[in-house]
Amino acid sequence: QALAKAEKIALRKKVQLSFQVQYALEGSIRRLCHQLSAELILVEHLDYVGFTVELAQDQQAEFEKQVNEISQGKAVWLEVIASDELK
Repeated sequence: QALAKAEKIALRKKVQLSFQVQYALEGSIRRLCHQLSAELILVEHLDYVGFTVELAQDQQAEFEKQVNEISQGKAVWLEVIASDELK
């Protein structure tokens, strides 16, 4: 009976994306992550800002589109890891 009353939560597949952008775009990318509920896994500051984010797979295309728009096509995409490969 307890299971019958339990709240059902839909499971969403996740994906991790790694990419690099210019320093000046860091704030815009952080706002985009917040807007699309993407979790910042790693942020590296080198000659560029490297991001690894995790988000729902159904948000991936929109996230990539917006990052490319923000960076005017200059984002460098490094890696995509699907949810079945995440630990």
